[in-house]
Amino acid sequence: MSGRSRSSLSRQVPGDSTFTFVATARPTLLFRDFLRENERAASSYGDMKRQMSARNVDQEESYRRKDPFVEILLEAAEVWAE
Repeated sequence: MSGRSRSSLSRQVPGDSTFTFVATARPTLLFRDFLRENERAASSYGDMKRQMSARNVDQEESYRRKDPFVEILLEAAEVWAE
């Protein structure tokens, strides 16, 4: 998962390539499914987002703070999915 940025979770893909869509949709779906099955990870992720919201963190700052945490969760999700 190293090197993955927030764009890998929300990239809009130009064109009609199903392969490209699947390749970019996989991390999003994996992240979603992992959080659905892992209550502790989901709770931690939700807590972090609520804390940023309470501090009125802007979107770019939110991404900067969230990306390392999301990377860790995505790595755990990859292991979970094996």
